[in-house]
Amino acid sequence: MPKSANPAVALRNILQHVAESGEETVLKGWEKTLHARAGSLEFAQRHAEVVGLYGRVHERVLSMPGDSDGRAQFMRYLPAWHEGVVYRGNWNNTGHPASAICDAQTISQLTGLGYALDAHSLSTTAPPDDEIERLRQSLAVWHELLDGGQIPKKLASELRAHVDRLRMLLETDVIKTFGVEPVIDASNNLFGAAILAMGRLPGRAAKSIGIALVSVAAFLHTAHGAVDDANGMLEGLITMVYQVRELTDPQKELGGAETSAPDAPQLEPSSGTNQDPVDVEVVETGPTSTADADEQGQG
Repeated sequence: MPKSANPAVALRNILQHVAESGEETVLKGWEKTLHARAGSLEFAQRHAEVVGLYGRVHERVLSMPGDSDGRAQFMRYLPAWHEGVVYRGNWNNTGHPASAICDAQTISQLTGLGYALDAHSLSTTAPPDDEIERLRQSLAVWHELLDGGQIPKKLASELRAHVDRLRMLLETDVIKTFGVEPVIDASNNLFGAAILAMGRLPGRAAKSIGIALVSVAAFLHTAHGAVDDANGMLEGLITMVYQVRELTDPQKELGGAETSAPDAPQLEPSSGTNQDPVDVEVVETGPTSTADADEQGQG
């Protein structure tokens, strides 16, 4: 079952795996496909990801140009694909074998949709295995940051939910079944949540999140092989956070001290295929917030 960053191909692989599992019930077919026991938290989490995958397929079909070949045909198949995911029959009845969730013709239409999404640039190229492994290893940095007490508990809990989802999707059995597309989706969500978090934190804590984001930014850009693009994203991110902070800082209205954005952490270009984890260098350019300036003045 090849890894894919195309949601249609990923959904095809999953529905095909259930339907061709040979299991006597729909429930057992899903258990075999999701590598989880029905009723367990793992089963619920993984099946919820399949529902989310269908949702992204639905969105991509709606995003296709109205006059594109096949759009109307794919629209007609959306209810059948949804039925295959949620299946309204008895999941645990031998009168409803796993093959009943979707017929082969309906599933095969997802192959054509996958090609159409690629043609309309509505899918993402899968990053290479070494970048996936690097992202997996970087989760330790996130856990250390979120458990370190530097970030308020409520905000840390919000970020931890995204990190935990990413960790689950990077498990060997899960990524083998779901492909890379859900990993990219989870990385995008973590990146967006982290941007919002940085705007709500003082400079030192915001910079720590920026450092943790390096690995996520690198992963999201490896499809294009663009370390420069990743660095540009990080620099823009830091600048945006500080522009927002300046606009919303009540001290500025009272004539408080100006704050300047620090240099963004830089991704170092790598060579070869078995590189060490990305090195990050943070260049201090002075106090990163009014609170930091006060702290240094007292020191």
